[in-house]
Amino acid sequence: MPLFVRELINCLFNLLIHYIVDCFLLYMHCRNDLEVLLLKNVSLPKILRMSYIIRTSSAGLIYVLGSKVIKIGKPNSIDGCKTLGKSLLINADQIVFLGFNMEHHVTFFMTNGFEISLQIPFAEAEEAFNCAKGNIEKIIR
Repeated sequence: MPLFVRELINCLFNLLIHYIVDCFLLYMHCRNDLEVLLLKNVSLPKILRMSYIIRTSSAGLIYVLGSKVIKIGKPNSIDGCKTLGKSLLINADQIVFLGFNMEHHVTFFMTNGFEISLQIPFAEAEEAFNCAKGNIEKIIR
C-alpha cells in the first residue's frame, strides 16, 4: 500500500476518533437535560425547534440560538468557527468573564482563549451567565 494512502487512512481514522469523543462529551453534558425533558413528556422535535433565544440548564450550560452567534474564534486568528444554524452550547464553568470585544459586541471570553460574540443585549447575557453559574434552569428570552 502506498505511503500516502496509509497516511490518509490514519488521518481519517484520527478524525473519526475525535468526532466520536466530541459526540460522547456533548452527550454527557446534555444527558441530564434530555432525561429531564423526556421525563416531563416533552417531545424532542419541540426541543429542537428552539422556541427560545437563550436559556440555561441546571447542569451549568447556556444554550444560544445559532442565528444570534456573530463569531466564534481566537483573537488575532484568521479563521473563525461557524455554527451552521445549530444551537450553541456553552459550559459556564469555562467562561472567564463576560464583556465587549473590539467590535463592541457582547462576548463570552473562554478559558481556552476563544471569544464567543453574540447578538443579544448585555443584560440577557449576564443573566444567563449568572443563572448557569448557579445551576438554575431558566429561559431568558
